[in-house]
Amino acid sequence: MLVTNHAKPVRMIEHPSEGSLTLEGLAVCLCTAWRHFLRAFEQPWCSSVAAMASHATLASSRIPCSMGFHSKTNSPCFTKRLEFAEFSGLKSCSSITFAGHSREASFSEALAYQLSTKATRAVPPKGVTVAKLKVAINGFGRIGRNFLRCWHGRKDSPLEVIVVNDSGGVKNASHLLKYDSMLGTFKADVKIVDNETISVDGKPIKVVANRDPLKLPWAELGIDIVIEGTGVFVDGPGAGKHIQAGAKKVIITAPAKGADIPTYVVGVNEGDYSHEVSNIVSNASCTTNCLAPFVKILDEEFGIVKGTMTTTHSYTGDQRLLDASHRDLRRARAAALNIVPTSTGAAKAVSLVLPQLKGKLNGIALRVPTPNVSVVDLVINVEKKGISAEDVNAAFRKAADGPLKGVLAVCDIPLVSVDFRCTDVSSTIDSSLTMVMGEDMVKVVAWYDNEWGYSQRVVDLAHLVASQWPGAPAQASGDPLEDFCQTNPSTDECKMVAIKQLDHDGAQGSKEFLVEVLMLVVLRHPNLVSLVGYCAEGGERLLVYEYMPKGSLEDHLFNVSPERPPLDWNARMKIALGVAKGLTYLHNVANPPVIYRDMKAANILLDNDFNPKLSDFGLAKLGPVGDDTHVSTRVMGTYGYCAPDYAMTGKLTLKSDVYSFGVLLLELITGRRAFDPLRPYAQRNLTLWVSHKGWKWGMLGSSTVMVILTELDITLQVHPFLNHRKTILRLADPYLRHCFPPQAFQQLVYISSMCLKEQAHVRPTMTDVVATLDVVASQPYAPEPAFMFTDRAPSLNLRQKG
Repeated sequence: MLVTNHAKPVRMIEHPSEGSLTLEGLAVCLCTAWRHFLRAFEQPWCSSVAAMASHATLASSRIPCSMGFHSKTNSPCFTKRLEFAEFSGLKSCSSITFAGHSREASFSEALAYQLSTKATRAVPPKGVTVAKLKVAINGFGRIGRNFLRCWHGRKDSPLEVIVVNDSGGVKNASHLLKYDSMLGTFKADVKIVDNETISVDGKPIKVVANRDPLKLPWAELGIDIVIEGTGVFVDGPGAGKHIQAGAKKVIITAPAKGADIPTYVVGVNEGDYSHEVSNIVSNASCTTNCLAPFVKILDEEFGIVKGTMTTTHSYTGDQRLLDASHRDLRRARAAALNIVPTSTGAAKAVSLVLPQLKGKLNGIALRVPTPNVSVVDLVINVEKKGISAEDVNAAFRKAADGPLKGVLAVCDIPLVSVDFRCTDVSSTIDSSLTMVMGEDMVKVVAWYDNEWGYSQRVVDLAHLVASQWPGAPAQASGDPLEDFCQTNPSTDECKMVAIKQLDHDGAQGSKEFLVEVLMLVVLRHPNLVSLVGYCAEGGERLLVYEYMPKGSLEDHLFNVSPERPPLDWNARMKIALGVAKGLTYLHNVANPPVIYRDMKAANILLDNDFNPKLSDFGLAKLGPVGDDTHVSTRVMGTYGYCAPDYAMTGKLTLKSDVYSFGVLLLELITGRRAFDPLRPYAQRNLTLWVSHKGWKWGMLGSSTVMVILTELDITLQVHPFLNHRKTILRLADPYLRHCFPPQAFQQLVYISSMCLKEQAHVRPTMTDVVATLDVVASQPYAPEPAFMFTDRAPSLNLRQKG
């Protein structure tokens, strides 16, 4: 439902000569528009395409925002695809759209119209949607609670969990769902409603307690699917009790007993599923879900002759905390104190989903004293001769980027088990451990989260069951726009966007919102993020950016994971140079110049090719003009990036940005945060730590920095202090693994040090920095570890004309 807005118009002041809004007009516009702007915000409004999400979190819900505006250009406007994550503050909005080819000059009239009366257009009705299937969870233990969390994270799920069967009652169910020793606190509002009901983010879930499936109220509640998570009712007669109680389908979260129950592993044989075949299906075991996908690739690419598997598996609830009776004498021993050999049917079960491998695989399990994350070690003989470990890993990578995307991953980083907690994929190949012996023996090691990753596949299988439910639309989402975009992904209507929600309770607010909107409408550069639109309702402020698929630089520097490998040297140089070019545009091309003032890794967004773009211009200021040397302002920014001269005096200059850029360079070099409170006290502040190590230019006694500026000529000479060249290497981020050109690395350190000079007037301009980085980035680089240095000092002499 769209909201009609009757806000008052804002008088826009245009540039007197060109009749369009420029940065000079912007300074006046900010003052003039501000009073009206605050009053206008009393009504909800938005401009261009609007969607509610954070840049880091995109989900697939939709919100209609399809209103046009009338301009002198009569440019056509279109509603675009809206990616929307949970945002309770905005229920609906009115919208206008800037056409992609409209003149920048139209911004004044557009914003003025934006704050004036609007007439809504009718929104096309959504397609007919099928009611969500009602789901019951029988057994609210590890898999049951993991399943509910995974399902809760799928905002477009066709399922609705309405009841759980837990012998502990509502108190235990709510507490253990909210607080988990492995998963941490559930980021959802979990409450006890009454003696028989809990709620998750306001959705009621009934809690029953009965050990006999025949007595469960499935018929009364209209249950469609039961997730059988007890590990007890795994055969036809046992699981069939749910059908007798009124459920229509049962998914067993364990290996099924009996040939009458089909087994499906997502990524392997889920295409064989048919709604009519059986009312009871099995999702196999967590180990089979890990093993089967990459075994399928090995067999398809190289042909498996035979093999054995060992899973080093975390202990489970079936084992004993202390020595006690058990039908398996080894599992009777204390789980947290022993490595416990035991049986597993995972290898043999692979033949249930890959029949051609029947009799070719076998294995055992070693239960170890860790609570979660397991690892499979597979050794096989293959038909294809003369292959290498690189060939094997290449086959895995191809599958992980293609048919097994989301099921299989490949990790090149030397990680340990805890690093694979809550990985969504079924198996992650540890590429460094892949081996080939002789002509035909292959060893593969794969990690898996035996709880979370497995539960994600249970959700996937339940979705597969739902997709073939009678009455379910074939290949349709129930959203006409979504269906259209499946076949027309490149059209304007289907482009993804990213949204930043400003914290109206914090330092951000309406003023920063207005500054960013006006700045980004005028500023245009390949290394500045594009503003697609903006939206407001009540106290909420949202900015709609172009979508940057790789997220932020902060993610890639400080949150390395199997799905997000570390940046190599070339990527870091590309990012450094791109950021420098963006700042150069702000300082030298924009008129008047713009001081960015909020340089930090979190504000550098990356596209698919790791091209960087500056984002978040809420703190940006128009720079000094004429005879002015600085702008006086309240000190703002992020701790660790702020220039000392600005912090002490409040005098903001273009060189303040240069200092912040130097800090960012240090982060790229070292892989350390500008300020990290988790490090030892002496290492928390990156620039101080580097200074104490003797890196800062002021600390390099015999090094010289000479900057000679003339009207037509700039000469920048750097002569590094050779006595420190081996020590400088220790600054390198360990994730670089010494894979960088040594001379270029030293020069990059010195460029950073030059930007970090305490005296602002000694720091280089961003034009100088770009020219220098161009030379550094052009040096040849082979991705091999580099430890050797030549006797000759690496030097950089750059002459720039004009």
